[in-house]
Amino acid sequence: MKIKNILQILILSFTFISCSSPKKNEIKTQQPAKIIFDTDFGSAADDLGALIMLNHLQNQGECTILGIMSYFEENSVIAAIDAVNTFYGNDDIPIAIKSRNYYEDTTHYNKIIADQFPHDITNADVPLAVEAYRKILSEQEDHSVVLLAVAPLGNIKDLIDSKPDKYSKLTGKELLNTKVKFISDMGGEYPEGKQEWNFSGNAPGVTKYVLANIDIPIIFSGAEIGDKIKIGNEFNEIDHHTPLYQGFYYCSSHAPWIKDKFQGKILDMSTYDETSVSFAIHGDNDKYWTRNSGGIFEVQDNGDCKWIKKEPSNQSYLSMTPQQRENARKYILDLMVKNLKKEIIH
Repeated sequence: MKIKNILQILILSFTFISCSSPKKNEIKTQQPAKIIFDTDFGSAADDLGALIMLNHLQNQGECTILGIMSYFEENSVIAAIDAVNTFYGNDDIPIAIKSRNYYEDTTHYNKIIADQFPHDITNADVPLAVEAYRKILSEQEDHSVVLLAVAPLGNIKDLIDSKPDKYSKLTGKELLNTKVKFISDMGGEYPEGKQEWNFSGNAPGVTKYVLANIDIPIIFSGAEIGDKIKIGNEFNEIDHHTPLYQGFYYCSSHAPWIKDKFQGKILDMSTYDETSVSFAIHGDNDKYWTRNSGGIFEVQDNGDCKWIKKEPSNQSYLSMTPQQRENARKYILDLMVKNLKKEIIH
């Protein structure tokens, strides 16, 4: 073979390796991504949207939902989550609840979904979240699980505080830092925010405590990300007998922060949680977002937060250009309405 040809092959090989090599500190997920979904399902429709996305992604082979942890103890929350999973053919997903302190909240869409769609379990039939966390994590390989947290971090604090048990000799803190690859968290606001719900959650100090006890990467999709990507109006055109339609319709007409605008149709709503789903599945992807590091969150007990620039840490946050925002919106919308309507206007 001529020397010129050999040099060309070497140059092409080097170029391929360079282009294929991961960037420094790049976060990528294995496929299918192994997901634990921690949610305050029932009050805002973005949790419903996130769960529907995850069900579609599991059916497409892009993720495996290891478990769903409910931060809320509303009377119908487990039945509603199970009804959504059952609707999409995934009625065997383990579900757990934070505590046994059940209550009724008529602003939540849980009961309307539970009443209209088949389900097999209720609050009383599932374990507490801390037990489910310990069981599931103990069965996984090290650094193989993606924790998708779109609720206040109370369940995760309970896990951190848990002691060795029949499932594992590790403490909860050790289990979390050993088994989880990274946390995709919907929380906070950038560059700073006031009492953001997922950083406060009527549980003073919880976010600060969790952040102080984890060594694994945590990537924040802040409130300003989801607030700039609105969906909902398009769902008025889909089949009404679906959890997606019923949940978004009920939220539009009953949620305290939006019901005054209701005029008989589903309203556009922010996609706070859906953006965290996307990162949990795909990791770093320049098509949809930019991940920013070189700092750390300063979080107050009441949920106030501020990004402080300093040396790189295990924390980073997402930002979007207008084009990335439009790409993300199309991805989220297409996934949520999959198999419900052939064409939908973007």
